[in-house]
Amino acid sequence: MKLEELYRRKKNGPQEEEQYDWEPKRPDHDWTLPNFEIKIPNSNNGVSETRKILSKILTFIKIVQAKRFSDGCTEMPIPTHSKTYLNIWNSPKGISNAIDKMEAYGLILLENPQYRYTNYKNESYCRTYLYFVDNEKKLIEYCKENGIEPFEVKSAKGFEPKTFKKIEKKNIGFNFEIEDVRFSNDLTLEKPDGMSTTEFEEILLYCLELNYPHLGLIKHKVDEINELYYKGREKLQILFEPTFHWSKDNRTVEGIVIRATNSYSNKKKIKRYWFNKKNAYVLEKDIKSSVPRITLSLNKGYWVDESTDIYELIHNEFEPGKKFTKLRRKAIKEFHMNCYFDEDTDRNMGKHVWLKIDREGADKEEVYDLMKRLREATIRAEGGKLYGVEIFFIESCIYVMTLYDLLAAGIDTWLVYDAFYCSDFEDSEMFKMMVNNSVKSNFEDFLSFYKFKEK
Repeated sequence: MKLEELYRRKKNGPQEEEQYDWEPKRPDHDWTLPNFEIKIPNSNNGVSETRKILSKILTFIKIVQAKRFSDGCTEMPIPTHSKTYLNIWNSPKGISNAIDKMEAYGLILLENPQYRYTNYKNESYCRTYLYFVDNEKKLIEYCKENGIEPFEVKSAKGFEPKTFKKIEKKNIGFNFEIEDVRFSNDLTLEKPDGMSTTEFEEILLYCLELNYPHLGLIKHKVDEINELYYKGREKLQILFEPTFHWSKDNRTVEGIVIRATNSYSNKKKIKRYWFNKKNAYVLEKDIKSSVPRITLSLNKGYWVDESTDIYELIHNEFEPGKKFTKLRRKAIKEFHMNCYFDEDTDRNMGKHVWLKIDREGADKEEVYDLMKRLREATIRAEGGKLYGVEIFFIESCIYVMTLYDLLAAGIDTWLVYDAFYCSDFEDSEMFKMMVNNSVKSNFEDFLSFYKFKEK
């Protein structure tokens, strides 16, 4: 089987339903507006705790206002594993507690109690709630009258010394070294007995900041960008916090990933197009073949500019002497993610591809062998080493700093993964040159501090 045939079979194979952010719905039944009431607990800190709760709910309101209907009632999901909401309330339990409070205040009402959470997005769904605009207005007015401001989400969260004190007091030990805590989907970091998942994640974050010198810097830069340049523009604000993948029994962290995102990162390109059109972001510069380009640059020790087609390099390793066609390039690009991120075994990589293609008349072992050879060619072409999900951290560091450079220069820009969008800048070629130069400079800066570059 040729790679081009595998590509055609992939295009004709079973298509996964793409998951994007929720869309607002009107309930299909009559509803009654709940009573709006804010009860302050009769305790010493009842007032201050209520103010903290309302402050975070205000931030939640600012997020959903962009999508809820302008009047009446909106049915919406409130996932307890949403990165956006975790940045407000820190944990799924914190989100659940906030939902309880919003129900008690009359802002929301449970609509559908059914939910399912798995590691596979297309198999997961969460409870839905009715959200009431009239009570939203009452809550906002209550906060204005009492001087309550929205909670500010920050990426640069400080380490709590009390966590270390607890470790010392209980003589808690760990089954890993600090250097073992990496951005990877192949981890076995066991949580000690007597430690909560939140405390353990805090310890792991501390280890990550020791292992990755740029992590703390970029988190602070993200906060600076959000505060100085994107204040009041929630859609553009950047989220940059690690996601910890736990085992089913919540005893072991099996993966840690991080990537700079915003509210448009997981939306269809057409929505991004209309947002850009509406807000006059008329220029675009994306970094060609971002993941393989950064990988090759890391392995070579210098920035490989866009005059080099990485997919052609892979082709030359895969079938030397054969003509490099547009179709071949599309095929290599299509399967590059499998070659790069299916980190476990060649068999599993082949299986993942096999399940996504039109299998009629196809030979499974042939597909497995083709993908194995393509991965081997990818590794050779990109310099001998692939970085797994760690590449998203590296990419984020380089591009967030590039974004900061552009914004600091007075160029209104926003970022989605490897694409920079710009307004109020007439010279397209000059903008592209500035992006390229800044990317190169920030890559070189990152490389000089990258602790694991020799491993």
